[in-house]
Amino acid sequence: MAAACAWDALPEHLQERILSLLPLTALLPFTLVAVTAGARVRSYTLDSADPSPRWDPRGDLPLPFALLGNAAGDRRQLFVLGRGPDAILVFDLATGQWTVLPAAMPLGLTTAHLFVFGGRLFLVGGVERFGVVERVLVWRLEGSEAAAEWTEVGAMPEEVFDELVAGRHGSFWHFQAADRMGIVCLYNAVDGRLVMFDAADGGWTRLSRVSGLDVEESRRWFGHVVEPRVELLLG
Repeated sequence: MAAACAWDALPEHLQERILSLLPLTALLPFTLVAVTAGARVRSYTLDSADPSPRWDPRGDLPLPFALLGNAAGDRRQLFVLGRGPDAILVFDLATGQWTVLPAAMPLGLTTAHLFVFGGRLFLVGGVERFGVVERVLVWRLEGSEAAAEWTEVGAMPEEVFDELVAGRHGSFWHFQAADRMGIVCLYNAVDGRLVMFDAADGGWTRLSRVSGLDVEESRRWFGHVVEPRVELLLG
């Protein structure tokens, strides 16, 4: 009910804006982190543990971005993928301030997804050439926040990549992604192709094609992952 009330109370200036959810634990309480769009990007948080939940203004983003990608984090920080320019934004939950992680993003990065596993930050994404995804790689953030860098730790095997692109080599440019507990699913919504990466052992798996959905339904479907404890992840 707390989550439902929070959504009902979404303020006018955040309508149709970018909204990210950061669960502090698998159970309540949780913190909602909302970010507005526009020339000056502002952020707000809502704490479900507050007896009278309200949106509190927090720090402004340090740079303007064309768009924000997905978010991943822990109890202290929220990492957000910024695109145009490409960068990792870091939101400190205690201070409410934003910083830009001083780590150069991988060259040729296109479709990308952040996730946290084992207390480490990972990035899975396509590497493009002339606007076409040629391969999919996994990077892990190494070093301190003051001197961080992305280190390649895995590559999608050719046969798995062939499954994901569904034979459209030279014209494949985008996939969707969702993750939970180190399991990352990559989805080709156009062709209904689904593959999985397991960060625990670095293994890749080709999964059965998504059936029973037409093209339009398939594009809307992806982003729901259920784990054994029946907790729902919205990707």
